[in-house]
Amino acid sequence: MSKFVNWRLLLIIIIAVLIIVGLVWVGSARKANGPEPEPIGQDGEVDTSDWQTYKNFGLEISYPSHWELRESEDLTLEGYPRDIRFMGDGYTFIVNPNSGMGLPPNEYKVVDAVEFLSENTINLFKEVKVLERTNPEEKYHIIVTMYRSDSNFFYPFRLSAPKNISVIEAKELMSKFLSMIEKKNLKEKVDTDFSKWQTYKNFGLEIKYPSTWGIEESAPLSVGGKFIDNYPAYVRFSGQGYNFSISVNKDLGFSNVMGNQYRLIEIPLDNKFTQAFKSIELKEKITSDDDRYSLVAILHRSDSNVFYFFNMSAADFIQNHEAKELISKFLSNIEITKL
Repeated sequence: MSKFVNWRLLLIIIIAVLIIVGLVWVGSARKANGPEPEPIGQDGEVDTSDWQTYKNFGLEISYPSHWELRESEDLTLEGYPRDIRFMGDGYTFIVNPNSGMGLPPNEYKVVDAVEFLSENTINLFKEVKVLERTNPEEKYHIIVTMYRSDSNFFYPFRLSAPKNISVIEAKELMSKFLSMIEKKNLKEKVDTDFSKWQTYKNFGLEIKYPSTWGIEESAPLSVGGKFIDNYPAYVRFSGQGYNFSISVNKDLGFSNVMGNQYRLIEIPLDNKFTQAFKSIELKEKITSDDDRYSLVAILHRSDSNVFYFFNMSAADFIQNHEAKELISKFLSNIEITKL
């Protein structure tokens, strides 16, 4: 048996093994750094042909159809999700409608909005501010805040990109995302066909509310680890710019701070509703048409010492007379039941 070694063949085998090991290592490194972003397209153009549209809180926002959309269950005073996230290809784009985010860190700098938004989009808003993070060791990140001209409503966006792409490519996608945003009417007509409304039953009341609204029920109040009663501390109904909350046998200290800011008023209420209570006290916050409308209702049952404290408000883009009309219908449709 020959002991002759074919060095040429052995060298080829070693080189082949090194190539395979190198390819495996590169693949593992890419996987560890997260998914590869979708290609921008030819000539730096972002392909938006398959993008879909999210519609809410007076905006239409387009985003890639393969991205994930998440809406928080926590709602704003106007009844909108407090946190909406568009995520995919390593990017995370977040919008918090009408919610402030505090002052950004010093590593952000102010940049011209035209670097990220088209002039048409900028002109839709009263003001657009853009902050860019300048720390190259962190993910590329910008904060964009858009202020409406028809109300005090504003939209803070936070956009971050994966580390494994260039800043140029990140800016290209962010610019396309922001420039495709369309501003729509904030005010939506509330459907007052009460047969379509849902009913909430608790603490001796049946309360009807629009089926598209959200509802939040808190835990009962406790003192020294013991519940005061079995009722929720408050129940909140919100949507389409309205926020109606109710508490039982407690006003949560609100009446102590009303002072001269509120005045007694009367609004049309159904006779069946008014006869069900021993007394009804309505107080309206003194505001201009540009401020949030607010009305407090304190209802005392005629068959017991139980009282109900309603705190009802409407966003500034809803006219006061419209808010009063809906509040009147909301209250008039409440039915009293046994405790």
